[in-house]
Amino acid sequence: MRLLIATDHSYLRHNSEVFDVYCFDRSFFDDYRKVFGVVEVICRMKNVDSLPAGARRSDGDGVRFIGVPDIHGMAWLLRAGWLCGPVLKSAIKRVDAVVARVPSQLGWLAAKWARQAGKPYMIEVIGDPIQAIIGVSAKPHYRLIAWLEARRLRYLARYADVASYVGKYLQQAYPPSIGKPYDVVSSIRVDISEITQPRTFEMVRSKIMIMLVASLVPIKRHRDLIQALRLVVDQGINAELHLAGDGPCRKDLEELTRKLRLNDRVVFHGHIADRKALMCLLDASDLFVMTSASEGFPRALLEAMARGLPVAGTRAGGLEELVRGSELFPVGDVRALATLIMNLARDPERLTEMSRYSVEMASQYTSKILSPRRVRLYRILRNQAIRS
Repeated sequence: MRLLIATDHSYLRHNSEVFDVYCFDRSFFDDYRKVFGVVEVICRMKNVDSLPAGARRSDGDGVRFIGVPDIHGMAWLLRAGWLCGPVLKSAIKRVDAVVARVPSQLGWLAAKWARQAGKPYMIEVIGDPIQAIIGVSAKPHYRLIAWLEARRLRYLARYADVASYVGKYLQQAYPPSIGKPYDVVSSIRVDISEITQPRTFEMVRSKIMIMLVASLVPIKRHRDLIQALRLVVDQGINAELHLAGDGPCRKDLEELTRKLRLNDRVVFHGHIADRKALMCLLDASDLFVMTSASEGFPRALLEAMARGLPVAGTRAGGLEELVRGSELFPVGDVRALATLIMNLARDPERLTEMSRYSVEMASQYTSKILSPRRVRLYRILRNQAIRS
């Protein structure tokens, strides 16, 4: 049987092969392939002459890609249907079922047209459009778009044949119809070989090394962490911040770092493609902090937890399901974040408890535990397709 996966994720095409620099390589599709003979993925595609470091092959062995223009922002929001309609409708005709990874424009269109064509569809809800859009801007037109996107997602959930959610908060916000099969199961797969033993912090650190792995985009709110670092240092605590990731905000963040006289305390590593290098940086750190305005179910945080790294984060989306309540702080509250960092820097026993908690939590997100639950949902979807 044939499955179509619709996602707004952007892949790279090089010499007729498809690659990804994040976590959506060929192995990501293994659970789908356990149930469906052929998996087609419709997504945004960027043609490149050379591959960036760390790019991994995504297609092959029954996984095929349908590329549409790599357009972003308001142009994508307004033109996705017009740009992708013919190729998407053609793909829906030749498959037996559809998986819509939402919120996304391609996911919304694929699920809507699959229902019109009488094909069963499943939604995989990976984030909250309200948090994501308002996290970028709270201007009136952004609020309107957020409301419309949330309304769409509720519609998809109401009529979906099967549903999965990366977090409980998403299942509660966008519930399926009564009686429809669903599960709360992350699409993140923690590599069991990367899970370490908990750390022991035996004394107050002479220097606390803080880490964040995230794209340098507004919704991640790196500015809050840099400003909090200034407050922490002003209180006599020797702290250093390491930022892994790249993006359009880098120049502004570097300027903020200079303005706050933190040049010698903030390190911009850019995108770290080398997996071993990233693991070494996590292992050298003392605390991982996420300041995002919105998060679905953050892979970077789970990977840090797998290395036994104590974690803290905002009260936003999936962070509230992963981080202990005592280490959560309100989005944008720089003083609360600074106070938390100072308290942790002075409390090695608490850091040790947090490390133990991190490893225990990360151990619950391995493929061995989550794969059977995902496969069960895909089999339900396949059976729906057979009956229809």
